Amino acid sequence: MKIKKYSGELVEFEVDKLIHSLSKSGASPETVAEIVRTIRPQIFDGMHTKDLYRLAFNQLKRKSSSFAARYSLKRALRDLGPNGYFFEKWTARIFEHMGYRTVTGQQLQGYAVSHEIDVVGLKDGELAIAECKFRNTTEAKISVTTPMYFLSRFKDLVDKSFPYFGQEAQVKFGWLVTNAYLTSDAIHFSEYYGIRILS
Repeated sequence: MKIKKYSGELVEFEVDKLIHSLSKSGASPETVAEIVRTIRPQIFDGMHTKDLYRLAFNQLKRKSSSFAARYSLKRALRDLGPNGYFFEKWTARIFEHMGYRTVTGQQLQGYAVSHEIDVVGLKDGELAIAECKFRNTTEAKISVTTPMYFLSRFKDLVDKSFPYFGQEAQVKFGWLVTNAYLTSDAIHFSEYYGIRILS
C-alpha cells in the first residue's frame, strides 16, 4: 500500500514509521499499539500523509492532550511560516526560558563585516547569538554548509563587546536553531567547533 507525501510523491506505507512517530509523543508502547490497531483499517492506498496524521492526532488527543500537543509540535512550528520572522520570535522566547534577556533582528559590526543576527541573548554578562533556519517542508534538511557559514560569522563576532541591556558584554556562544532536520555532517561539524544546535 502506498501513501502520498506532502511533496506529492507516493511511497510505501511503513507501519514502523507510524509507530516511531507516535512513540515520540511520549505515549506508552501499549497506547501506541492500540492507536495503530484503531487507525490501520482506515488507511487506504493513495492516502495523503496529512490525513494519516489527522487520524493519529485525533486518537492521541483522545488518550491525552499532552501526547497530542507533542505530536503536533513539528506541524505547529511549520505553521509559523511562511517566512522565519515568527520562528525567530519563538526562538527568543525559548532563550528567555533559559534565563536570557533577548532581542531579535540585530545588526552587529564584526571585526571584518557587519552581520544581521536573528537573536541576541544576554545571560551572566555574556552574549549568545543565534542563527534561525526556518523551513516550510517536512523533508527539509540543514546540510553542513549552514553551520560552516554560521561559524565564519560567529568567528567574526566572538569576543567583541556590544552594549545590551545597559551593559557591555562579549559574544561568547553561537547557536544554530532550526525546525528542520540536521544532517549527520552538520551535527558533527557543529559539535566539533562548539556551535550549539537546537533542532
